[in-house]
Amino acid sequence: MKKLFLSTSLAVLAAPVLAQHNVELEVGYSTYDDSEVSGFSDDARTIDTSIRVFIPRVETDKGPIAEAGFLSQASQVYFSNNVNSIKSSSDSTLGQSSSDNYHYRITTLGVHGVTNNGWVIGGEVSVLYSANESSSTVGQLKGGYYLLDTALLTATVGRLEVDDDSYEESVNVFSVNYHQVFNATESLSFALEAKALKVDDLRQYKVEGTAYFTPSMGLTLGLLSEHGSFDSETDVSLKYHYFLNDRVGLKVSYTRSESEAVWSENVDVLGLGIQVNL
Repeated sequence: MKKLFLSTSLAVLAAPVLAQHNVELEVGYSTYDDSEVSGFSDDARTIDTSIRVFIPRVETDKGPIAEAGFLSQASQVYFSNNVNSIKSSSDSTLGQSSSDNYHYRITTLGVHGVTNNGWVIGGEVSVLYSANESSSTVGQLKGGYYLLDTALLTATVGRLEVDDDSYEESVNVFSVNYHQVFNATESLSFALEAKALKVDDLRQYKVEGTAYFTPSMGLTLGLLSEHGSFDSETDVSLKYHYFLNDRVGLKVSYTRSESEAVWSENVDVLGLGIQVNL
């Protein structure tokens, strides 16, 4: 079994460079240990898995490999599964301690269709399952247009349904997203992505800028700002990815998250990931 795994791994890494692929598989792992609030501590682990199937095959020679699906203007069907495990512990003033484990999972299934003249239409459904048997479902419809061969503007409208033991809620979801790659075929290229999201009284704004030093290597700086009725959050992230060849890419990320609610809280999140193109 070990010999089979080793030979398969070496075959993937040493495979000839491909100019096209149909499938992108991604697996990611992230973790944080929050112990800055006196008397409280959260130890969290997240595992992300996703698969994207493109029709037709996407070309990786149009620019950065990470932007292959976007630059090829290919339609796709995608599925993702996000599994979270949080262990919370606290120490009371009486010297006693308590610990709770909390698990939840987010599953998403979506379709992103692109017409021959650059119009985009699609939709997705995301379901959150928690350990206490409560669930939330978000259904969204998406429409957009390629303003340029390397620039896409999309908007989504949807509905969030919350089904908890104690209450039920239904609210509207709106978002606008802009994505553009500059100098895509040059040795040094850049990408910009900006998104605005509104869910009931929550508003979220996100901007990411990526410098691609080669088609295989990129560095991303991101900023996220989120504001609700009773809390706010600001995230600053730094991501690095490198493709060993057209088939295999590695990713490393660091995020600093600062939130303001009943008390202030700062969290450092580290992430690792791998992408395989087939």
